[in-house]
Amino acid sequence: EKVRKTTTPNDIGYLSSPTRNISTFGYKLEQQPIMKPPDIWDAYSLPGNQSALLMAQFNTVVNATMISSEEVIKQMNASQFHILLPSLVLVCVLLVLGIPGNLIAVLVYAMKMKRSTAGYFIMTLAISDLINCVVSLPVEIALIADFWTFDYPLLCKFSRYMSAAMNNTSSFILAAIAVERFRSICLPLRPKCSNLRAKVACAVIVLCAICSAIPMIICYGTFTHNQTVNDLNITIQLKTCLVDDAVVNTGYPLFILIYFFVGHLTVFMILGVLYSCIAYRLIKGIEFSDNKNGLLQRQGSAYSMTSYTAHFTTKTTRQLSLESDAGNSLRPKCQLVRTQSTNSNFEMNMTRRHGGQAFRTRRLTCMLFLVASVFEISFIPYLVIVSIRNHHPDYFSQLPLFGQMVYQFFLRFYLINCAVNPIIYCFYNQNFRHGVKRLFRSIRDTLQGSDS
Repeated sequence: EKVRKTTTPNDIGYLSSPTRNISTFGYKLEQQPIMKPPDIWDAYSLPGNQSALLMAQFNTVVNATMISSEEVIKQMNASQFHILLPSLVLVCVLLVLGIPGNLIAVLVYAMKMKRSTAGYFIMTLAISDLINCVVSLPVEIALIADFWTFDYPLLCKFSRYMSAAMNNTSSFILAAIAVERFRSICLPLRPKCSNLRAKVACAVIVLCAICSAIPMIICYGTFTHNQTVNDLNITIQLKTCLVDDAVVNTGYPLFILIYFFVGHLTVFMILGVLYSCIAYRLIKGIEFSDNKNGLLQRQGSAYSMTSYTAHFTTKTTRQLSLESDAGNSLRPKCQLVRTQSTNSNFEMNMTRRHGGQAFRTRRLTCMLFLVASVFEISFIPYLVIVSIRNHHPDYFSQLPLFGQMVYQFFLRFYLINCAVNPIIYCFYNQNFRHGVKRLFRSIRDTLQGSDS
């Protein structure tokens, strides 16, 4: 419908619907019965040349008394795309890094790494990040490209649900890793988590994360906003992936906001408390290792059972030496001393070659702590922006063009947690780097064998 001319607002039809305001989610889109097209374009802070061009086109169209709603929507999409351009670059970079990186991480931990408790947790984390990259990031790119004409409610619901489910999986897995690290370092005498328990824990975590994201299916969908243009007396209908029309005027969006806000803060507090205790234990272990009192102190907080055995064996050797002086045979003494010397040399060689069990434990803990820190840091801007727009709905519209770009960029900054973890694994885990080399070597050998 090219032109919709009316004499009164009620004749338009769209204006009879109640005013919709979803300021809780950052877009104060109230129906404005009085707004000219130049005002719309100026509100989006277009560059000077483009704004002048649009004004000239608008004046030409007014003189011809012909304009279509599709043309206005197209210009609004172009203006919104200009604001979302930094966000588009971010999402594209994460898509290029996230899919191959997480796929390599899944294959390495599934095929080339020794099975361990931390390995199962990391592999589950990589799978959730891979799904997030495959599902959420392409939909986000499509939404940015056509922000005001994105009318795909099922795709919107599915992408928002999968994004919430995979993010919840990552947060629950990181909490489980923190608990496992706390038990291993701060409570070394407690029984360690077996591989079977780690598998069961991963399955339970995924199930809980999937169930906890169900409210997103109800909340998100197609949001319709009717915008009237004065002078030309036309009404344009804007559609985007946001709060669904069925729940936008209810208290459900605010409930969802509080629900996920409290959930993230709870996970952040758990990670902060546990890793603070772990850091304190490791620091005390390093101070303890500075005392030159042998191999046991050097291993710090790991408390290797081999060190206890070596210490006990040394005392036994001295006891047998005294008994041998009383008339016993010297053969047991010499044999025992020779065995102890061999074990000590072997242990010292392993310590020099691989850094020792305590060193590997600290390095693995630091890697997992960095993964958790990146997850928390990436969500902090999102939570801050959500809080600001909840208390100040007009905050975004009052920002200049650069401020709006920064606002939208950090609103999607949490997406980086699904793409950067493989990079952290490569820097901090030598076994992971060796696994990547073995994986590519096996792929190369397979391709060469098929060619021959």
